[in-house]
Amino acid sequence: MDIENSLEEKIKRTDRRVQEILMQCQRDQEEFSQILLELGTSTQELQEHFSDPSHFSPSEWEEIEAEKNKWDEMLENELQQIRNPSEIEKKMGERRNIQEHWLFVR
Repeated sequence: MDIENSLEEKIKRTDRRVQEILMQCQRDQEEFSQILLELGTSTQELQEHFSDPSHFSPSEWEEIEAEKNKWDEMLENELQQIRNPSEIEKKMGERRNIQEHWLFVR
């Protein structure tokens, strides 16, 4: 029972944290939309502007590229840490296959 209560508590905390993150994401998206409205531009226009090196000096462009590479690397690291449920299930299924000649050891 204690393990079940602990597990339920962890699930509740995780759900609560996910909801907080979703709410923060929604607030950030609304703020970003408001900024775009105030600037009178769209995300596509911003993307086009910041992907064209002719709008920046060489040193500014190097800084932008370095920052972009840093964010890409961080994203790649985060994505690699996400577990794939189907892959885990497959590995667990392989481990469950007990051969007839195996001995049970405690």
